[in-house]
Amino acid sequence: MNLFQDKAHQLKVKIRDSRFYRNSIQSYYQILLKNRLHSDELKTESFGPANPDKTFFVIRSCYPAQGTFERWMEAAYNLIYANYHGYIPIVDLKNFQYIDGKNAEEDLWGVYYKQPQYDYTLEEIYNSQNVIFGNRHGALSNVIGIFNPMFVEMDEWMHSMFHECFEIMGFNDEICEYIKANTIELPPKTIGIPLRRSFEWGNEAGVPLYSEYFGHHTRGFMDDYIRWINKEFDKGNYDYCYVTSDDREGLDILRGEFGNRCLFFERKRPHFFCEGKPTKTTEERFVEFPDLPMKEKIRLLGKEYCTETAILAKCDSIMKIRCGQEIMAQIISPKYIPLVDNDVYLKIYR
Repeated sequence: MNLFQDKAHQLKVKIRDSRFYRNSIQSYYQILLKNRLHSDELKTESFGPANPDKTFFVIRSCYPAQGTFERWMEAAYNLIYANYHGYIPIVDLKNFQYIDGKNAEEDLWGVYYKQPQYDYTLEEIYNSQNVIFGNRHGALSNVIGIFNPMFVEMDEWMHSMFHECFEIMGFNDEICEYIKANTIELPPKTIGIPLRRSFEWGNEAGVPLYSEYFGHHTRGFMDDYIRWINKEFDKGNYDYCYVTSDDREGLDILRGEFGNRCLFFERKRPHFFCEGKPTKTTEERFVEFPDLPMKEKIRLLGKEYCTETAILAKCDSIMKIRCGQEIMAQIISPKYIPLVDNDVYLKIYR
């Protein structure tokens, strides 16, 4: 960070942590809930005579390039809005999730999550008199700028709001059973480290999605992660780190650096780097994955990723990287998990 970036970072942190800003955030969300969120993009339809005394709210997303947890968080905002206005919510990612320009072949929401209610099916809703469709992109267009959750560090108030949503439409029974059968316990004084090397890979491989994607916070490089962990260990705040890595070599580097103090959930991982160099082909990156049909491969990866995240939710705190897994772990946990700041967060590629 240069001097200007460092001063800007300090100012943003000071604003973010001020009581005035926190109160403003709560008031802002209340205003959004009381008014019609992204009202210009809400659509009301009448499909038939059924349920004339009910109003249904269909949570949808036609945007294919979303992570598993990002999609849930966008649905959660819509759930809060629907419940506030007394609408009956349901998530439809079968008719409104586009893949290669076509509708999905199955309900992609049900692969990981529960519906917010099971009293009414999609078929019943699409024969009803009062149906409101949420934003076709899933996101709430009002939640922008400094009010974006990727900037706003989750406090106890936001945690309570989103954890309540997770209780309503969290992981489905299949995912919960897999987590229960494969979870591990963590010792006291463990800090979570969501290692993200895909951004470093993008930088070195020249992939625009990672190196020039406006608004994404940088996740740091391997030297940064080692420095951050050593700093927390030296202060005596933590005895262990639990690493959730999207890269096998990155995990191995931290294991070599910290030995038995580096904890992890053994799962199949991509290889963004091999011997310090970015991998060039899909075959190189996914060498660990079993020779299964793509659909089964994705299902297995998803189960393992959800399990790794559920374990992250057991940490005493989490290093602030600002990825979907970090935020989802905070939401999953019944208790509020504080984040540990670092000197790279909020630096943005421009």
